[in-house]
Parts: sequence; structure tokens; C-alpha cells
Amino acid sequence: MLNRLFFMTHFEREAPVFLRVIRAVPEARKDFRPHPRSRSCAELIALFPVEIEALVSILDTGGVDWVEPGPLSVAEAVDRWQRAVASYLDRLRNLSDGAWEQQTGVFRVEGKSAFTLPIRDFSWWVLHDLIHHRGQLSVYLRLMDEKVPAIYGSSADEKVTI
Repeated sequence: MLNRLFFMTHFEREAPVFLRVIRAVPEARKDFRPHPRSRSCAELIALFPVEIEALVSILDTGGVDWVEPGPLSVAEAVDRWQRAVASYLDRLRNLSDGAWEQQTGVFRVEGKSAFTLPIRDFSWWVLHDLIHHRGQLSVYLRLMDEKVPAIYGSSADEKVTI
């Protein structure tokens, strides 16, 4: 299987899991943060769609000017996540394998190039970063005594039958 198709298979499997975790954040507790230096739940759920929107920008324009996202409500995060995922997958399905491997994108912070990577590497990097932050958010849910959705199999709160 080609790397692009392998990635799409994994991304399409992960996208609905992100949605379940976003939806598990209670709106009334979205400002929760376990430490003053930690992002709040609202900041974490804002990060999810913004990182996917960054990939769309890289595919459309060859780069992204990163701006740390502000907090979102749960409903806003759900809506933006769904739109960003659909937009990204649409572009990814229409991207050639050659472009996936060779086309590069520039990640800029405060107008300065931080790094340049092939689309392939950007996509994997973002997916792994998002999985990391999803794990972070699932710990927040547990610390708030909220139900943690099943992510890779059952959680203590949600059983998955095979």
C-alpha cells in the first residue's frame, strides 16, 4: 500500500475518535486546566481543527503562518473539526502520490520559517501531535471525573465489543 493511502486509512479511522473525545468535554468545564502552564480543555479542542486547517493551508498555498488558537466552545470545535477533516480529506484524495512525497510546505511562526517538510511528513507529524494532545485531553477528562470515551479499545467508562 502506498504511504498516502496508508496515511488516509489511519486518518479516516482516527477522525471520528477525535470527535468523540471533543464531545466528551462538558461545556461547563471547558476552562479546566490541571496546571497553570497547561492548556485548558477549550484550548486543546481548538488546537485539533486548527492543526488540520494548517494542513489544508499547506496543500493550498504551500505554507502556513501558525497562530496559537484561542479557546473554542465544544460546539464550535465539533463544527470546525468536521469541516477541517472533510476539507483536508478532499484535498488528500485529489493529491497525487508524487505530490504527497515531493511537494513541500513551509511552517512559519511570526513570519519566520520554522521548518519545511514534504506534505507526507507534515501530515504524519500533525496526526501524531494530535494523538498526543487527544491523550492529554483524555487525562483531563479523568481528572474532572468525566467519562473517557473508548479510544483504542474500551476505556473504564465505555466498553467496545468486537
